[in-house]
Amino acid sequence: MTAYTQVVPPLVVAALLGVPESGRELLAEHAKRLVAAESREEAEKRGREYAKLLLGHIRERAGVPRDDMLSDVIHADLGAPVSERQVLRFAALMVAAGQLTTTDAAATMALLLAENPDLRDRARDSPKVLEEFIEEAVRYEPAVAATGRAVTRPTTLGGVRLDAGDRVLLAWGSANRDERHFSDGDVFRPERGRTRPAHLGWGAGAHRCLGRHLARLELRVMLQELLAALPNLRLQADAQPRRTYGVIRGVREVAVEWETTS
Repeated sequence: MTAYTQVVPPLVVAALLGVPESGRELLAEHAKRLVAAESREEAEKRGREYAKLLLGHIRERAGVPRDDMLSDVIHADLGAPVSERQVLRFAALMVAAGQLTTTDAAATMALLLAENPDLRDRARDSPKVLEEFIEEAVRYEPAVAATGRAVTRPTTLGGVRLDAGDRVLLAWGSANRDERHFSDGDVFRPERGRTRPAHLGWGAGAHRCLGRHLARLELRVMLQELLAALPNLRLQADAQPRRTYGVIRGVREVAVEWETTS
């Protein structure tokens, strides 16, 4: 059997926020459409639609709290009321961090397994191999390849003078292959597992991913289910995967095939 397939996005973060199951697919669709916009006008239009959807969930909880993370943030006791704008930004960040990144990581990992039948079989049969594979895939092809930061005070970085207010781009993906820390960083080595020093696929310092343990679990369960359902999943001959590029990277579409049993 042959198909052009897209990995179904995990919606665990929507459940944590309190979005009912009936609305999770729509939330995922709006989030993906926003990051896939191809012009400023399209991005602004989709951004308004996405914000309207999130605001609907926020306003439902403004008067009647529920047992979910969104309600906890709305009604948090911080000495002053939490503004609607603050809650909106929080919700958008949670979806981006917990859904978009995990979706793209899952798609990249599915592609890597389909490209490597021997690795696919070993990962299917060994939880340890699968866990090591996930960690190396996050280092080698991180879902968040880069992120922007604002300079807060005059400084010199790498011989370049920076002033307060300047913007810099932190290239996590490049740092994960820095030869000073990884002598073979350009090599995908599934058995590498967790590294010392730690790679930057999960961020670092104050910006280290708070949900990385949950993300590892989501990815492991998703890949286990995928390989159990399609144990001989592989790329179609001459397949050319369509990738997404930018700050968040993944796989948009790929032609795969598998054998069915009667």
